[in-house]
Amino acid sequence: MSKWADLPHFILYEIICRLSFFDDVFIVGAVCKSWQSVVNSLEKPLLPPKCPWLMLAERERGNKERQIRSFFKLSDTKTYNFKLPELVGRKSYGASLGWLLTIGTDLQINLFHPLSKQLVALPPQPTFCCQYNGKVECMYLCKNFVSKCVLSRSPWNSITHEYDRDCIIMTIYGDKKLLAFTRPGYKAWIDIKSPTRCYDDIVMVKYLFVALMMTKS
Repeated sequence: MSKWADLPHFILYEIICRLSFFDDVFIVGAVCKSWQSVVNSLEKPLLPPKCPWLMLAERERGNKERQIRSFFKLSDTKTYNFKLPELVGRKSYGASLGWLLTIGTDLQINLFHPLSKQLVALPPQPTFCCQYNGKVECMYLCKNFVSKCVLSRSPWNSITHEYDRDCIIMTIYGDKKLLAFTRPGYKAWIDIKSPTRCYDDIVMVKYLFVALMMTKS
């Protein structure tokens, strides 16, 4: 075969399924656009990375440099750069399955996958039920309003190439650390009514959301 890019996708898919770590899957996707499309068709990484990848802070120089986001790979202590204009000027939170929750000074909230470049628009910040008292600067809301986000599953269906409306996006938000959720296609965030407030963390355990809070002993 003269060109690796012409390798049939079903064969490449079978090869990817036999790789040991997502790090190797990522390298496969970097070979060419054809191979990247196969990697993007995967609903989620088949296996976790050998070590977590850390997304570094946004650069504060020129606009072109701000489009470059750096990821530090712990297993080989190397930094990898990606051109991600979708993240310029936006606060990013790690969610689940490689997705980021982002919010800008326009208060629009998105889910974004930095490898596949898939973007899912979510309801904006003003649609949360409980807001701060008084006038609050948009920059402050962008940086502080959401404190945690967890997904129940990938919001993108790689088979239908449509948003997965069964995906639940759960957040801790506001100064009272309340719980709210939404789904792709919803127009607003929905509060979870509970006498408990000031949640510290959310985790996904066996298809259930578990909200954690610290109590004084």
